[in-house]
Amino acid sequence: MDLGNLKRVATQVAGRSLPLGKKYSPEILISVGVVGVIAGTVLVARATLKLEPVVDKMQDRLRTINELREATESLAHSATTQEVEPYTREESVRDKTAVYVRGAYDITKLYGPGATLILVSLGCFLAAHGIMRNRNVALVAAYNVLEKSFAAYRKRFVEEFGPEKDEEYRSGTYTVETTDFETGEKTLQKIVDPNAYSQYAKFFDEGNVHWQNVNDYNLVFLRAQQQFANDLLIARGHVFLNDVYDSIGIERTPAGAVVGWVVSKDGGDNFVDFGMYNPDSERARAFINGDERSIFLDFNVDGVIYDLI
Repeated sequence: MDLGNLKRVATQVAGRSLPLGKKYSPEILISVGVVGVIAGTVLVARATLKLEPVVDKMQDRLRTINELREATESLAHSATTQEVEPYTREESVRDKTAVYVRGAYDITKLYGPGATLILVSLGCFLAAHGIMRNRNVALVAAYNVLEKSFAAYRKRFVEEFGPEKDEEYRSGTYTVETTDFETGEKTLQKIVDPNAYSQYAKFFDEGNVHWQNVNDYNLVFLRAQQQFANDLLIARGHVFLNDVYDSIGIERTPAGAVVGWVVSKDGGDNFVDFGMYNPDSERARAFINGDERSIFLDFNVDGVIYDLI
């Protein structure tokens, strides 16, 4: 490979590495932080093993200062005529201060590297948190823009074709005309698309910890949890979808952390509905009538409420 191609490859690798590093910067910072905390803890533990000699040395110096002070005071009050140079209280305080300062310096030298490494690691955690927080804010803003655009589109659709046609497209239902070949009578039949559910819909079936092999129990349980969610909405003013998932034994989702219901006068249903009484769903009707023990729940979330509470 000639020098020109080598430079081009190096430039391409560097060009890919920078965006990838930025993309995974929270994970990198957290990994560095974890390693740093562990290493800092090891250094602090090793420093503790060396602490006792430093403390003993400082105590020996303080003991010497105290003994010298006591000795000079005793000689000063004795009957001897020999001149004794006084060791004043001010001098002893000055020497003790020097001992403490020296001891603090020695202890700082012992614990400084480990403590500094731990502080830097905590800074990595805070930086990773800040990056993720900014990304969440940006995602919520982008989701809100998308949601508002879709709401404006639906409004124009309703004005043009009416709410009935909008509901058909939203729920995946459509009407077909059938003819009885014997009588020639024509009838309209509503067809429901079984795959036309929102991205928040979930199964409540035998895979759920709260599911029982008794239809009445499952129906009563889901009704109770739906009522609880509505009571929580009234009391708290908002309910996240993950709160509802928790109450009925469904695993949380990233979307469930930002979407849900909020009490508002400007729009929204102002109530929580699990979609159990959807007349267009054959399985929902079977579940309510006691012929089915499982159900596909579709929740009437208002949209993103993360920035509304």
